[in-house]
Amino acid sequence: MLGEGCWAWGDAGYPMQEWLVIPYQKPEKDIAENRTFNYQLSRIRVASEHTIGLLKGRFQSLSGLRAKIHNLLDLQFVHLWLHGCITLHCFCFIEEHGLDNGDFLREGLAAEEELAIQEGGGVGYDLEEPRSIALTVTNRD
Repeated sequence: MLGEGCWAWGDAGYPMQEWLVIPYQKPEKDIAENRTFNYQLSRIRVASEHTIGLLKGRFQSLSGLRAKIHNLLDLQFVHLWLHGCITLHCFCFIEEHGLDNGDFLREGLAAEEELAIQEGGGVGYDLEEPRSIALTVTNRD
């Protein structure tokens, strides 16, 4: 289960849950506000699918990632694998497009570090130099 106040996007194939946002279904989906909501939710989901497709295109290891998660260590392994691919993808994207978004990167890393601290773990980054990220992970066990 997700933490308090957290939720995830889903599609109509999932049952309604307190922590899962899914599109409205009949008869509620015919209300104008709900149609707008469903449209916006669909846009978010499409963007998410495109992002996953870009990651899998750049990192073929993600296409074949079939990890069984039996315990916290398995989950941490998959998380680090995904996090590493996403971090490298972002770095490549920034370099390919000549972007300088150091403030955005610093804010994101600081938010991630704060979340890790709240969850009882820790992720350390060198926030002074956004292009050289030193990653350290502290095990919560």
